[in-house]
Amino acid sequence: VLSTLHTNDAVSTAIRLVDMGVESFAVASALRCILAQRLVRRVCKDCAHPYELEEHERVLLQGLLQTQDGHLPPLVKGQGCTQCNNSGYRGRIAIIEMLEVKGALVSALSRDDTAGFIEAAKKQKGYVPLHMAALNYAIKGVTTMEEVMRLTTEFSSEDDEDKDEKAEVATESA
Repeated sequence: VLSTLHTNDAVSTAIRLVDMGVESFAVASALRCILAQRLVRRVCKDCAHPYELEEHERVLLQGLLQTQDGHLPPLVKGQGCTQCNNSGYRGRIAIIEMLEVKGALVSALSRDDTAGFIEAAKKQKGYVPLHMAALNYAIKGVTTMEEVMRLTTEFSSEDDEDKDEKAEVATESA
């Protein structure tokens, strides 16, 4: 069964289901995989060029990469051309966070251990949070730091104002 549920990210989806009154053991036994996604704009390949980071971009990038040495990867943005209607962007790409609900995640959910679930998710092999997936695309020149910042600001605003985005939830009927 596939379903849509409004949450900030994949990790908070299982917690939201429990908060909505679904028994934690039922969530643990039925939930198999959670996908959260956002769309970001894609840099126009015809006018993309490297640029000097602004201070607020540098601070965010250093924080996300957890680097203190000042060495940051070169990033690109579009100048604007006829191919992208002078926007610097052409098309969009999905940023995806996937969380397989297995092992320690199932155990934590079964015990109704929210903190344990979050910790197990962070440690899960292959798990990449949305903001880091977006940053990886910026480092590869697919999107811009502006788009990464929009995404990370979106998370901060949602947490502060209790607003939610869509997360795709794949469940297996019990």
